[in-house]
Amino acid sequence: MAADAADFLVGTYENHLYDKGGKNDWHYVEITKVNATQVRWTNRAKATWTLTVDPKDKTKAMVGADSPYFAQGYKVANLTWNNASQIISIEGPGKESYQRAPIVPETKPVIAPAQSAASMASGDASAKPAPKHKKTKPETASAECSAASC
Repeated sequence: MAADAADFLVGTYENHLYDKGGKNDWHYVEITKVNATQVRWTNRAKATWTLTVDPKDKTKAMVGADSPYFAQGYKVANLTWNNASQIISIEGPGKESYQRAPIVPETKPVIAPAQSAASMASGDASAKPAPKHKKTKPETASAECSAASC
């Protein structure tokens, strides 16, 4: 299934211009999907507005008239993409850049090596598998050789 145009924008963003002072709840943003071409910008101050993505122009999102900055001229949010086809920043009000938080890829569960039958039977999940024994040729094995020492 192909991703909708809006899917590429969904994520968490932060304005780092104020990292050394003056940062507030307006500088932290969560963008959520509304439908195939529309997302919602919501900052920690609870200000929210819509952005509409043009599926034919991956570099722009149209700012909705519901934005408190629309009347001040904030009508287009420019998008910056990386080579991996991910949006890395969005232009917010005042042409300030909001950097996307790193996208963490989904991970698959790690499958542990097989446990020995004895540890599985005892329920000891931390027990290590029994070591493999080196095979010897019958003519060179001594009479004192046992399964534990060969």
